[in-house]
Amino acid sequence: MKEQWMIAMTAGTWQLDGIKKAKARGYKVLGIDASANAEGCPLCDDFLVIDIFNKELLLQTIKQKNIRPSGVVSYCSEVGMMPAAWIREEFKLDGPDTRATGRLLHKHEQRKIWKEKNIEDLKWILTSRIEEA
Repeated sequence: MKEQWMIAMTAGTWQLDGIKKAKARGYKVLGIDASANAEGCPLCDDFLVIDIFNKELLLQTIKQKNIRPSGVVSYCSEVGMMPAAWIREEFKLDGPDTRATGRLLHKHEQRKIWKEKNIEDLKWILTSRIEEA
């Protein structure tokens, strides 16, 4: 059976449980983080210290490692959500694409959609001034 790789987009404290569970299920884990000191680094089968916002470098480096991911997660890491979406699109993986991810990251857009769909939400406003709030 071919090795199955899961990518953990960021590998800090909050990602440890997901990395451990992926390993327990037999996945090899490629951890990606901007810090070589990320707590998940020692748990991963392979690890990249890279600028996760450099899309071309990120995708090129994964391909150079000859890793064909089965999945990518950005668990409890909003900063890793868009890079995870790039990886999903590049490798045709399930999960939110860049359009959906953009909406998830921009809370104002997210809540406009909720309002259009009559989904209950807290009362909120978009403001950049304390006086308005």
